[in-house]
Amino acid sequence: FAENSSQNNKYFTIFKYSSSMKVNFDTEDLETEETIFNNITFVYGTDMYENSYVFWNENDYIYKIDGNISIDEMLNISKSVK
Repeated sequence: FAENSSQNNKYFTIFKYSSSMKVNFDTEDLETEETIFNNITFVYGTDMYENSYVFWNENDYIYKIDGNISIDEMLNISKSVK
């Protein structure tokens, strides 16, 4: 599952994977931080190209949001994804 949104040359994509799938994310060039909201740990960061990423596990799913919007915008979106 992927969902895209773009406005004013800003974009983000939401990915939803079953936790039974093997999923790998390349975070080699990504300095990550964590925040917790409603007992869910969100891992986030920005790469050298100014792309932002948020990853989290919830209810048997693994989610990833990436794009060129701010981390704050991305975290707000991730907190509302069901």
